[in-house]
Amino acid sequence: MMTKNLDSPLGIGIFVFMFVFGLIDLAIWTYFGKYGRIENKRSLLVPFIVIHCFLMLGFLFLLGVPMPLLPLFLGFLVCFWYWHYRTIRFCESCTLCILTPYAFGPAAYCPHCGAKIEK
Repeated sequence: MMTKNLDSPLGIGIFVFMFVFGLIDLAIWTYFGKYGRIENKRSLLVPFIVIHCFLMLGFLFLLGVPMPLLPLFLGFLVCFWYWHYRTIRFCESCTLCILTPYAFGPAAYCPHCGAKIEK
């Protein structure tokens, strides 16, 4: 059944889109994970979130979600990425990007080096 879907231009487009989306996410995850300066990470976080949100909307549009539902998905994505933005912190001492283990609050200490996390 999957090979039949990949024979169509839409199936190939979805496959290429997901491959490129995965490569972009892998590059960003690698950069935000350990490498790079903190100032650059902080300045690139918001554009990354916005681009990621529009890529997800593009993927939903490519899947054929009806246009009246796209604002609903946009609202959901904006809420999700706002929450994600509020919980991401960067360690000043080891430059690690810390995703909080808590639902609604940022991490207080770096799990890698133990330093206190500042906003």
